[in-house]
Amino acid sequence: MAKNTNKELHKLHRQDLLELLISQSREVAQQQETISENEKTITDLSEALERLKAKLNEKDAQIEKLKGRLDEKDEAIRVLREGGMISDGDEESAPVRLEELFFVLRMAGEAYMRKKAQRLKKEDAARMDDQ
Repeated sequence: MAKNTNKELHKLHRQDLLELLISQSREVAQQQETISENEKTITDLSEALERLKAKLNEKDAQIEKLKGRLDEKDEAIRVLREGGMISDGDEESAPVRLEELFFVLRMAGEAYMRKKAQRLKKEDAARMDDQ
């Protein structure tokens, strides 16, 4: 087949050969332009993929954080159930009861800290009197 192609090329006139070369040069230029466009598209898609991966990683981290919070709340509900503060099927009121429980615990903690501070002040005052 290459022999036939060589014979055909020898039969062509100089102008035909030049036209063939110009035509092939245009095709090569067009293919190079297409390759450049495809490479840019690949780069753009790779960058978009990296951004999406980063967002997905952020969402995964958020999900893990939310899972942890949910586990904490499930544990608090379990403790409330065991303590008899809520019964089965009463989960809707559990958040309100948890809020109430946390409020009571916070108030108790603050009262403890006030008493502790008062006691420390009295001890400091007694030490000052002794000196």
